[in-house]
Amino acid sequence: MFITQFIHPINILGLYSIIILQDIPYP
Repeated sequence: MFITQFIHPINILGLYSIIILQDIPYP
């Protein structure tokens, strides 16, 4: 249970970071 509590938030942050990176247009 402790491991999943640490991994779950990391996966959520990873998904958000991917969305943010895709949302930012590179020059």
